[in-house]
Amino acid sequence: GLARGDLLSSDPFLEVYLCPPTTTNNNSSSLNNRKYDDSLPSFVTGVQWATLNPTWDAVWNLQNVPERSELVILVKDKNKMMVDTDLGVASMILGQKLQGSPPEHSLDVYRSASRKQGQVIIEITARQSSCDPSSGPTSSGPARYSRHTSYAAGVLTRDRKNEFYTYRVRLYHLQEIFGSDPRFYQPYNRDYDAARRIFADSLEGLNIRNALHSQHSYLYRHGRNTEYGALETGAQFAELVHRARLSQWRKMRQRQQGQLSPLFSSGGRSRRSSIQQPTSNQQQQQYGEGYIENGSTSPIEVPEPSAPGKIRTLHDLRTVVFTYSIVPRGLYFSETGAAFFQDFMSKHAMHANRAPEVMYSGEFRLFVEDCIGCGDDGSDNESAGENEGQPERRPQWTLLIDNNSGTYGPKKENLYQVKKLFEQNFPDLIVKAVDREDPYLTAIKEEAKRMEEEMAIVSMLKTGMGLGPRPKSPLFAHTEMGSQEKLEQYSGPGYESNRSTEGKMLA
Repeated sequence: GLARGDLLSSDPFLEVYLCPPTTTNNNSSSLNNRKYDDSLPSFVTGVQWATLNPTWDAVWNLQNVPERSELVILVKDKNKMMVDTDLGVASMILGQKLQGSPPEHSLDVYRSASRKQGQVIIEITARQSSCDPSSGPTSSGPARYSRHTSYAAGVLTRDRKNEFYTYRVRLYHLQEIFGSDPRFYQPYNRDYDAARRIFADSLEGLNIRNALHSQHSYLYRHGRNTEYGALETGAQFAELVHRARLSQWRKMRQRQQGQLSPLFSSGGRSRRSSIQQPTSNQQQQQYGEGYIENGSTSPIEVPEPSAPGKIRTLHDLRTVVFTYSIVPRGLYFSETGAAFFQDFMSKHAMHANRAPEVMYSGEFRLFVEDCIGCGDDGSDNESAGENEGQPERRPQWTLLIDNNSGTYGPKKENLYQVKKLFEQNFPDLIVKAVDREDPYLTAIKEEAKRMEEEMAIVSMLKTGMGLGPRPKSPLFAHTEMGSQEKLEQYSGPGYESNRSTEGKMLA
């Protein structure tokens, strides 16, 4: 059993690092005192609560591991609002000797140089690497996540049922894509008054940063309601962030058809929206050579109005907006527009835990859209569809991600890095990285406003409320508003599919 981190038990988790090759066997004292920075390939398990004999069953895939690299396993006790307690450390030298050997290894956990406290049992499957040795070790996932439950919204609205979630996803390839030098990250926006106040070298700035840190610690605290898991596909990512809505949608489809419909079935009466998408050439001209766009040529399906909060097709999910910050330890995000967020000085700085610079930040939407000429994994596919000689249309999970962050004001020229990051972590995901002023994004915001107004009117007519003040629905309350005229003015040809097939993850 492990050491006790609390009075009677522990809440253990593992923090694992792949360290550079070593020629000596390090003792536990040096391992405990060593600094482990974010540039090292790392992995964190979920927390096992109140146990001295935990089972994690977590998988970490590594590629191109040099001979005599050191696997260091830090065993820690999770403390909800304080610094985690070190319970011990275990290590193992990796190399060719592991090929063909039994996969199971028992590693002693040392609390000090002379004091052993328990064992960690791991399984290692090794094979000869075909990668370029000079490229260095990398991880191929899966991306570990944690979903943190907060009742802050319920407390403020006096509705205990109103849970609010924040998410952390440990995306891989961060250092490969964004580098490890913070000088080349996105610094806070010195042209934005709120950002200057947050990061000012003054008593007010210090107080604001401390408040942001407290908010981050509260919303991302670990507890028994925290959910842990791993993501390998865009569909799994969508299931994580849209779980309640997808469950509601499936139940609705069951009632309509008497059976569970396929995930991507649109169904029901629908009509085409007037949103069309600019070509990748137009985007290149607007955003420069570094800009890479990828998407669908199909218009968006807009459902007939229904009761507020209900999605009639999976295209409706494009109206759900998430605020995100990417920092060296992963992707932090939550749904935009929660009532208690209005008192936050900066949502992006809160997610980034008051960091003066981020790898990137903005907003994203995750929804289903028809992809023309795409296979099941999102790759190019020229097979014919219903019409002879025409590429097949397939519904695909689509990530529309932008740089809409006033606090950090990320450069649109670096959007291609965000696109590459998500494509390498979720190869089946269609990724569109657009500037916050992109006409396609503006059109979606305008369409969301129209949908909200229509659904509110239908709801009032059904409930006999009459045409009074418009209530905000749970699904659309957060959407940004604009003019219908701007939507009608915008038109253009569709995006051309230009997916990269790099970064396919190993099974």
